[in-house]
Amino acid sequence: MDLDSADPFNILRQLIPLLVSLLDDVLIVGLSRLGCNLPYLEWLSPIVITGTIVYLSVQFWQSPFGARKFNELRQKFEQKVLET
Repeated sequence: MDLDSADPFNILRQLIPLLVSLLDDVLIVGLSRLGCNLPYLEWLSPIVITGTIVYLSVQFWQSPFGARKFNELRQKFEQKVLET
C-alpha cells in the first residue's frame, strides 16, 4: 500500500478490502451471538476472503513492481530451461 499520498480518497480506496473484511467478521460474530442462524452466513466469510484476495492480487499485478518482477522471473526461468 502506498500511504504516502495525502489524498484521503486514495487511502480509503486502498483500505476498502480491510474494512469489508472487518465488517464481515463483525456480522458473523455479532449475528451468531444473537442467535441468528442465517443460511447464507456460513458462506459470507469465504466469499469476502476470496474477493479480498482477488482485489489485492489485481492491485499488485497492476503495480509496476508486480508485473515487472513476474516478467523478470519468467525470463530467468526460460533462460535456465534453454540452457539445459
